[in-house]
Amino acid sequence: MGNESKHLSELIEANRRLFRARDAFFSSGDNKARSKALAAEVDRALAGEPSVDAGMRLILLADLLVEIPGNESVQALLRILGHEDPGIRVSAGEALVEVLSDRWGEASRVVESAVATTLTTEALKELPFVLAEVGEPAGSSIVAKLLSHADADVAASAIEALVELGDATHLEAIKKLVDDKRPLSSEEDEEGEEDSGATLGELAADAVSVLEHAGASK
Repeated sequence: MGNESKHLSELIEANRRLFRARDAFFSSGDNKARSKALAAEVDRALAGEPSVDAGMRLILLADLLVEIPGNESVQALLRILGHEDPGIRVSAGEALVEVLSDRWGEASRVVESAVATTLTTEALKELPFVLAEVGEPAGSSIVAKLLSHADADVAASAIEALVELGDATHLEAIKKLVDDKRPLSSEEDEEGEEDSGATLGELAADAVSVLEHAGASK
């Protein structure tokens, strides 16, 4: 069997140590101190050179931040959401979905404030999909604020999220983008080929059609 049994034993022991350390972290001090410690560690990981180790730390930190109520935890998750690595953004997005689902009132106020002030473009591209997955009707008003964003891909994310939410409340704002010729960033399809570059206006026109049809069928 070679070294498989030895490596498996090491993995099991490392997992035990992780659970013991996690229990110790949550059983000492208070949530305010834990939140500050986690936020500081997030900032250190984001400030350093991108690496596998930093990425693993951010994924772990996102998981821990879910357990800590308060504004600072949500703000830290939003900073992770702006990371250049898609896998790390996914972890932060999943954590935010959980936090917003459990503590919408508190967390959504932090999100709405960050949209207007501190979020990076990368985070703003991801946030509409997070809010769409949470599915709170009030989330559409936060998403709609991004329709007028200077970055076409951010506005595109907002359009797609509103369609996913099935919310035609902001249909007139989407219609204003129908003639927008700004190109959207190309994305790779499942076969690794880049799609043809659509424009924001084309996406908006499709969204108008979908939302109007959905409204007519109700």
